[in-house]
Amino acid sequence: MKAIVEIIKQLVPMIIIVAIAGFGYLISQFYLIIDFVDDTGNILWRSVFLGFAFLIAGYIIYRLGVWLWSRE
Repeated sequence: MKAIVEIIKQLVPMIIIVAIAGFGYLISQFYLIIDFVDDTGNILWRSVFLGFAFLIAGYIIYRLGVWLWSRE
């Protein structure tokens, strides 16, 4: 039973990190795909940049979390 609790203790931070990174990824996909073009067909560059910013932020959070988690 103690072994199961220890495994859960180690996995919880990683699950939280992946969830935050995944949320950033989902927001980036929303900005990149759904809100990419306005009604007149012009590309909304603000949405493109925001999408890439969220995608990069999610990836950085994920890599930082993996690095911190594997350091122990």
